[in-house]
Amino acid sequence: MPKRIQGEAPGGFGERLARLRKQAGLTQTALAQEIRISQRMMAYYEGPTAFPPATLLPAIARVLGISVEALLGTETAKLAAPDGYTLVM
Repeated sequence: MPKRIQGEAPGGFGERLARLRKQAGLTQTALAQEIRISQRMMAYYEGPTAFPPATLLPAIARVLGISVEALLGTETAKLAAPDGYTLVM
């Protein structure tokens, strides 16, 4: 069983994925279409106990404009703001 990120509550990945998706201005349907899965699977991955397969992580990170490490919660996520500044989450 994989080790949890220290200090992360169970279901933390799904909550982080939903937060990052919303901050990127995407709906579940839009993100799902971009990575070629169903909206239902996206909702499942945003739940408290599910994780997407490792093969999907680079695609999700690319669409959200972040690194895989930021998606996994091992580094601070940085999003480019429209005015050229960087938003640190």
